[in-house]
Amino acid sequence: MAPSGNPNGDPAYYGCVKTQAPQTGSLALNSASAAFAPNDDERGATRPQGAADDRGAFELGPPAQPTDVTATAGPAQVTVSWTPPTHTGLYPLASCTATANPGGASCTAPAGTNQCTITGLTPGTAYTFTVTCTSGTGQSAITGFASAASGPVTPDAPPVPIPTLSVWGLFGSAGLLSLLGAWRQRRWGQRRRP
Repeated sequence: MAPSGNPNGDPAYYGCVKTQAPQTGSLALNSASAAFAPNDDERGATRPQGAADDRGAFELGPPAQPTDVTATAGPAQVTVSWTPPTHTGLYPLASCTATANPGGASCTAPAGTNQCTITGLTPGTAYTFTVTCTSGTGQSAITGFASAASGPVTPDAPPVPIPTLSVWGLFGSAGLLSLLGAWRQRRWGQRRRP
């Protein structure tokens, strides 16, 4: 399979595995015998590329899948929790992303935070959730495969707001009741006159 990048130093993909050429100063540069090396290196570049063959590129494997994905319903939202993978590939874990199905709404949590909350979900709709984890950052970032889906979870309806009176509303209500009382008293007084 042909690489999708410059074979002289930029990261490239071979199937599901990302590779990276040895960097300047690496002991792998020009340290192998051309007599025993294949004609092409792992990146598809013809050997040798310098005074001698490089020992080759190293592979950056993706992090393993997260496990134990669970979801807890809330008002128009769901909190998704998971157990992060112990195998993170070459680099430390950077983040994990939970994704809702249907709809594709998602949330991302940094490494060390094993839950996040997806908001804006439709109450009464059943959702399942998967989680993917990413190790490394920038060009070195690589995302693993999605976890098994959680069981279906249905978000609750948001609570109905209870109307409250403001301070000015209370003063206004008190003033209105006072006027009403004065009017009734005046009217009652007029009726009692002979």
